[in-house]
Amino acid sequence: LKETAKDYDCVYFGSEFCHWLLPTHGELRSVAALCKDTGKALALTTPWVTDSGIDAVYGLLAGYFKYGDALEVVVNDLGVLKLMRDEFAGKVTVTVGRLLSNQRRDPRTLTFKDVDNPALYEHYQSSSFDYQPTIDHLKKYCAQRVELDNILQGIHVPDDIKGVAFSLHYPYNYITVTRNCPFCYKDGGGGRGDDPWNNKERCAKRCITTTLQLRCDEIQEPLIMKGTAIFVKNDEVDLKGSKVIDRLVYSPAAGV
Repeated sequence: LKETAKDYDCVYFGSEFCHWLLPTHGELRSVAALCKDTGKALALTTPWVTDSGIDAVYGLLAGYFKYGDALEVVVNDLGVLKLMRDEFAGKVTVTVGRLLSNQRRDPRTLTFKDVDNPALYEHYQSSSFDYQPTIDHLKKYCAQRVELDNILQGIHVPDDIKGVAFSLHYPYNYITVTRNCPFCYKDGGGGRGDDPWNNKERCAKRCITTTLQLRCDEIQEPLIMKGTAIFVKNDEVDLKGSKVIDRLVYSPAAGV
């Protein structure tokens, strides 16, 4: 990690897509200590969750604040967003993650370029974070930053949005996520396709070292499945002189 992070200002650690991939207390302590020693900021990424997942996020943060100080937490679940305000206000810097952005993620949206309707195409470049009332509501939950994907059709972020900063993820764009994990085997056996959300045992985390390449006849770009999430790659970053995007979040591989 020390070698990988040397060219970056902040380390994202955790998972956006599955609560079984939340780090352990020991893993979070180790990464936090390494970031402190190397002068890097740390952002803990948290996934969308069930009730047990919210309990896991609470336990992880409650344990961290017994030894650690302030922490940035990337939130991808409305229940976890409420948890940050109710239990950890003043301790966490809340970043609202890309799973809550409501971007138009279907790669087939590119076909709208051929439609003589610029307003329609711009609409498909938008997100929930384009609207000041949405941002004002998020601010009630202590949000200071929101995150977007570098979607294939390009993004549009109004420069007059006030109250938060924006981050942009690249080059792997999250398209969708499912509760059906093709990598999930119950410890000690079991078949593929077990529902990891209802598995009462710890997941074996076989998805960490495995990806699937998917094809769709209607989508030109190859699709990548990592764990429960599907991604498409876009190497072209065009911020169009954006005044509000001040952080690029680079992932060396899909789902990382």
